[in-house]
Amino acid sequence: MHRLAALLLLGAVACGGAPEPVGTLTVERVQRSLVLAPEAARVLRSAAGRAAEDTVRVDTLAPSKRRDLDTSPLPCWELGVGSEVELDLGALPPGASLRLAAGFGSEAYAGEARGRVRFRAALDGRECFLAEKAYGPGVPADDRAWSRPRVEGAALGELPLAGARTLRLVTEAADGSGQPPAAFGLLEVVTREERAHLPAAPDAPNVVLVVIDTLRADRVGHLGHPGGLTPRLDALAARGTSFRSAWTASPWTWPSTASLLTGLGPQEHGVLSYESCYLAQSLVTLGEHLQDGGWATAAFSSNPLVQPDKQFDQGFGTFRSYAWAHGAEVAGDAAAWIEAQAAAGAGRWFAYVHLTDPHEYVPSPEFRDRVQGEYLGPAGRDELYGLVAKRLQGLAVDEARLAALLANQESAYDATVAEADAAVGLLLDAVSGLGLTDRTLFVVTSDHGEEFLDHGLLYHGSQLHEELVRAPLILAGPSIPAGVAVAEPVENRTTFDRILAATGLAEEAPAPAPGAPRFFTTSLGVVRMPGAPTSVNREVHGVRTGRSELFLWAPERGDEPAWTALYDLAADPQAAEPVPQPDPERVAALQDLLARWIQAGLEVRPEGVGGGAATRSALDAMGYTR
Repeated sequence: MHRLAALLLLGAVACGGAPEPVGTLTVERVQRSLVLAPEAARVLRSAAGRAAEDTVRVDTLAPSKRRDLDTSPLPCWELGVGSEVELDLGALPPGASLRLAAGFGSEAYAGEARGRVRFRAALDGRECFLAEKAYGPGVPADDRAWSRPRVEGAALGELPLAGARTLRLVTEAADGSGQPPAAFGLLEVVTREERAHLPAAPDAPNVVLVVIDTLRADRVGHLGHPGGLTPRLDALAARGTSFRSAWTASPWTWPSTASLLTGLGPQEHGVLSYESCYLAQSLVTLGEHLQDGGWATAAFSSNPLVQPDKQFDQGFGTFRSYAWAHGAEVAGDAAAWIEAQAAAGAGRWFAYVHLTDPHEYVPSPEFRDRVQGEYLGPAGRDELYGLVAKRLQGLAVDEARLAALLANQESAYDATVAEADAAVGLLLDAVSGLGLTDRTLFVVTSDHGEEFLDHGLLYHGSQLHEELVRAPLILAGPSIPAGVAVAEPVENRTTFDRILAATGLAEEAPAPAPGAPRFFTTSLGVVRMPGAPTSVNREVHGVRTGRSELFLWAPERGDEPAWTALYDLAADPQAAEPVPQPDPERVAALQDLLARWIQAGLEVRPEGVGGGAATRSALDAMGYTR
């Protein structure tokens, strides 16, 4: 629902079929991603040393790792030096612009070669962009950032297309040697349109969606934890509906958060790994649905993976990025934005708030008294990782020290759960103080849990057991039944549909289906093949069935055979040990069920792009590839 829906909405307003607008919203949409269609480029001149058909290479490049500069990894056409390509733009929407960037991958600054390259872009033969950039080891950090167009009257980084028919991109050597990875990035056709900003009402409420990263369900009071870590979440559940058996799509952030924002399973949206980590522009996100329905939108994300540079900003008029900021800062900024919306009038709004306190085990000083023993900081976590890694390799470790560190780090984690709960309280208090509680839908969930040797490992991403894929899920607000605890299993990606139903943008929320299978996946799986001395990284898929089974499957990969494990959850609720000799026919049936689920996703999955070496390096730093 984009331009046509907006026109219909404005027509309905004029005819009295909808509330009077309180203003207008400017909505940005990426209509086309040219970088994903290199076959459309006609090669007019090839880079030195390249065959013509190899001139346009799709890659993801980043000039450097500096987060304070414009150096994010971008999907690119890597052309080399001395290339000239042209493509027909075809029919363009009115007012369309071309968003692009020019520069080098970081390798251009690492070798001995040095020189300068000119980047040119022309529309219908008229040059509209020129940048000359240096490469080589001596280039200052500031000069390594992406170069973007600056055109008067246009947004930074955009070229007005004004009905242009052709785009020509040129890279040429100004001086120097070597073949640096010279590239044009983004190449997105962008439009901006006006939407009616409509007032909030009980049947079209404001929305606050909070994702508490890495929050295990068993740390939440109303889900059974006795430690009093989550009083604000528990009070929210008491005045709304809580789901006692909500399951995430994946045990790590990218796939799971993409599912929350699209309502799709990972196999459908395709955000699965650093090789496929951009949220496709062709998908319609929760934010886009709400924008089209008249909501002002903003996102506040403290997770470096959920950021605009991976296209998670779709549908958000404002996007505030942080890197592991404490919940009070993130929630405080979100509350200030909400207060500004209220001060501007009665227009409806949507705030997405992604908190990461439990991800890092680094509580603020006011929460450190909850830590068992001395607060060790990140060093304690690193020491624990080291001991567990040695034990997994079959080496002797100080088991008493390992147990003490594990208890210490679990208590530090618990302290950050309490800190995230307090941050949710800041948002609740801000909305209450504005008198908007009866016109605001609050939703709180998590993208995944965390493991503390429950099944032999630490952290998250690597396994598909309950501690990693069960999440809290709470909805409270207008039209949401109060004091209801739903026992039937649900997938928390259906939060997307529940929000659309509660805001009047969909007819009804999906009902829990007790016997329906629940699917999970991770590209970061860790399995130990029979007889193998160490574990290996494999893509792993899982399904929980209505027959109290958990089935895990790593498909065959190269010379590595398939791996399966079947757990009888009725007899073994904690999935401590797989069934030693499972029924081969049942294993085949479950494997077929997973294969059909994967195939169904492949049939609708949009074309994606990988994150490149810079993204892999970031995942390494975050511990996902330990």
